[in-house]
Amino acid sequence: MKINPRYQPFLEPFKLAETEMRTQSWFGDGWIATSGPFQDGEGVWLGLWKENWFNDDFCGIHFEISLEWGGYKMKHLVRAMHVLHRNTFPGTELDRSHFSIPFVKSVEVRRIIRSWKAGYRVNPKGGMVPLRLNAPRTDNNIEEVLLTETSRLQQLGPEIDRILRECILQG
Repeated sequence: MKINPRYQPFLEPFKLAETEMRTQSWFGDGWIATSGPFQDGEGVWLGLWKENWFNDDFCGIHFEISLEWGGYKMKHLVRAMHVLHRNTFPGTELDRSHFSIPFVKSVEVRRIIRSWKAGYRVNPKGGMVPLRLNAPRTDNNIEEVLLTETSRLQQLGPEIDRILRECILQG
């Protein structure tokens, strides 16, 4: 895959963070991670999800930390949670709102996010991106930031699993 040369220096810290993340005590609990350039070569990303989150084709539920040029993103690492890049859960008629609305309304989700004191914003409408943070990028600590953020985001795993179980069973 061809990558825009301006992103080349960022590939290594993203890959190093992915490798280090796999050594964390929490990682063995069904987590999957990958990193690399976007398909069009215009950015780099680190993705994190659990095997039961409908993300086989990278269009399910997942956390994504990315660096892209263009507008505000040029100087930011964007942290986001994506809920389905299509309207329904694969193999079902269930709309993404069956998951995203209970997620944003969850008292436990809000408690966890507040405890981080990191500035994450929850979209009260849920949608495809119910959780987001755009934070300044500093080139000298990208790997550390990626590890800190994935360590935070993984804390939402049990609540995501619970909501998924409930929305699929009740669907």
